[in-house]
Amino acid sequence: MTSRAGWRPRVCALAALLGVAAASASNDAPQLRLSRSPAVYLPDDAPQVNYRTTAQAVLTVQDWRGQVLKRIELDRTRASLSLPRLPAGYYEIALSQGETQRGLAFAVLEKAPALSHTFGVMTHFAQGWNTDVVPLIARAGIGTVRDEQYWQQVEPHPGTYASPAPYERYMAALHDAGIEPLLVLSFANSAYDGGQTPHTPAGRAAFAAYGVELARRHARQVPAVEVWNEINGTFCSGPCRQDQAGTYAALLADTYAALKAENPALTVVGGAAVKVPLPWFEALLARGAARHWDAVAVHPYRGDPEGAAQEIGALQRALHAAGSSAPIWATEFGSGAGQTGAAARRATAAYLTRMAVVLRAAGVERMYWYLLRDYDSFGGMGLLRTQDDALGSYAPTPAYAAYATLIRELDGAQAITREPTDPRTHIYRFARAAEQTYVLWAPDGPVPATVDLPTGGVLTNLVGTAQSLPAGTSTLTMDENPQYLRGAVRSISAPRPDTLLADARADFGTDPPTGPWEYGASLQRADAVSVDKLVKLGPTANAWEHHFGDPRWPALRVGRDDMHPAQAHDAAVWAVRRYRTADAGPLWVRGTFARTGAGDGSGVRILLDGKPVFEAQLTPGGARRADFDLRLDVARGALIDFVVTPGPGLDITDDAVALEARLSRPGGSG
Repeated sequence: MTSRAGWRPRVCALAALLGVAAASASNDAPQLRLSRSPAVYLPDDAPQVNYRTTAQAVLTVQDWRGQVLKRIELDRTRASLSLPRLPAGYYEIALSQGETQRGLAFAVLEKAPALSHTFGVMTHFAQGWNTDVVPLIARAGIGTVRDEQYWQQVEPHPGTYASPAPYERYMAALHDAGIEPLLVLSFANSAYDGGQTPHTPAGRAAFAAYGVELARRHARQVPAVEVWNEINGTFCSGPCRQDQAGTYAALLADTYAALKAENPALTVVGGAAVKVPLPWFEALLARGAARHWDAVAVHPYRGDPEGAAQEIGALQRALHAAGSSAPIWATEFGSGAGQTGAAARRATAAYLTRMAVVLRAAGVERMYWYLLRDYDSFGGMGLLRTQDDALGSYAPTPAYAAYATLIRELDGAQAITREPTDPRTHIYRFARAAEQTYVLWAPDGPVPATVDLPTGGVLTNLVGTAQSLPAGTSTLTMDENPQYLRGAVRSISAPRPDTLLADARADFGTDPPTGPWEYGASLQRADAVSVDKLVKLGPTANAWEHHFGDPRWPALRVGRDDMHPAQAHDAAVWAVRRYRTADAGPLWVRGTFARTGAGDGSGVRILLDGKPVFEAQLTPGGARRADFDLRLDVARGALIDFVVTPGPGLDITDDAVALEARLSRPGGSG
């Protein structure tokens, strides 16, 4: 037996031995560093790579699609090399030594134009972000950010205002960079209304006074403020929960009056809406809100960016009907939360560009991408990565390069039109002075396109890499990634092998249907497989949307984007979207069912004249998405039912299922 005194030195010796081994292993690991951090270069730069290897190693340079552009055998006797000058774009380098790999990301941007006040970004400097990322905002051409100065911290004691040092620091950094802040007035203050959303005259007056204090303090720097954030969602407490629209309309009215009395030129942004909820705005307009805003704030978060055009159009019509000519600002839009893989990052970059183009074409005056950098639970949404990301501190993402490209190509454009083409093909023309820029993509691509350029042109990809096109006819491939085309375009043709007959989302409306679609429900036993009798639903609304439903089954919903089943005692209530064919012949039915909720899952199926032609179960622990691509031979007047059921049981918790469905006839279209 070893004594305690004799045991300790042996342990210390073992620990020392392990420490030496760990240090040795660490010294053997390859090291990689770029000459600039954060790594954003100009095309005239030759990025310098500093490295250390202890064995044979290879450095690869990849473009934004992951294609290897160059492979370099590294010389262990050297410590650095210069990469070749690269065109604008997004790149990653990877050093491979045996089984070990180190990677870094960087972007090459063209010289930034004047800072844009149309295309902004959301930041969280008020939550403690370091201001060292501010130069990268301006470097991308972003000239406006949306951030906050919280009421509780600005007025820590009733009637006493403070200037928190972090707030002053970030405002000074933005000022020095020439970036314009949009300040959000938020949230409650423990000194008023019990710390709940202001709902009494005294609470509203105090909130308005806090807004006036900020407007006065930053009069030379802040031309616009936004009154609250997403009050129709979760940022609402106390009596507000029972009357969100009434609470906000009163708060907006008092705050608007006080702010305009202080500074008539100040732009007051109202609405405070998450998504683009038409019933919410109808409720505000009914309470006179149109008199108390200069711009209207929406947050058009949604799966398919192209669908935002319909939402914005419906809101514009409601505003105009109420006598409001206020422009719409998308003070947040974004995608990609939690998705940080390479493919997801590329998809986020494409989403950003498509949504921004759709919003501008729909008439949205200003927009703010959420978020400047990955943060908290919003990893994957950032234009930049985190400070300690493996690919580099605040390393750019494909979305950063995509946003910089978008701003350079489209900022300042006045005339914006969508070119007539197949509805699935998106071609937009932006006119800026004498210059014409076309933005092209096809979400369901690849789709071949032919462009006639009498004097040639320039084609620029999603992240800014440009190529010259010769005079005459050129062939392009359109897919989910937008491209920019500049030049004197005589024509663009993108023929399809089929003709689109119907689109479940684009065709949706709650006016009495006059087209081929019906919206209904079917009461079913657990073992049922077909729709015996369709109960037609009537138009109704919840806090978020106009849809079809039935007061007997409150959970039942058939909306533009999704469907939700219900249950009645021991029976399932299926949600049904029915299409009636106009002609006989072959029909292509393609699309997707997708589910994100909890519960026990949902059943989805497609029926042709009552007979199943497609079935799937979407469950939290299994498949959450079911794609369909059907070739059907139909008779004239055939019924095609898209069905969502409660699933294996009658638990309808979170049973909403998104549906995308397009029906087409073989035979080309332009």
